[in-house]
Amino acid sequence: MNAARQSILTRLSAPFDLHVVMQESVLLNEFDGQPHIMREQRRRLRELGARPNITVQIVPLHRSSHPGSNGDFTILTYGGGEATVYSELLTSSVMTNDPAEVGVYRAAMEVLLADVALSVKDSTSLLDRLLDESVA
Repeated sequence: MNAARQSILTRLSAPFDLHVVMQESVLLNEFDGQPHIMREQRRRLRELGARPNITVQIVPLHRSSHPGSNGDFTILTYGGGEATVYSELLTSSVMTNDPAEVGVYRAAMEVLLADVALSVKDSTSLLDRLLDESVA
């Protein structure tokens, strides 16, 4: 996420709320043999996750079959409770605000949060451990 987009999360006046659920495997990637890049990404994620408006939960490696394993999706929720689901594909993207479809994604997110992803505390501990290992 570039700095301009990140600013809506960190601005003092009315920052956006963000709840991220991500696979542990993406935290283990290394870019072109340059471990410092991913170390900085983990550090920034840990830093942002400490903010009151940002929640980070990690799906551990051993939980590979779940509602999120069919592909990434983003649920954008607006002030009145309405929502849009956004999903990027290889050559295009899909958006829907059809209540029935949004409901399916919300149900999938509930399962991810309650039954699949680590708790916020355990996710933070995992990020801390990965940061400690990357320094060693």
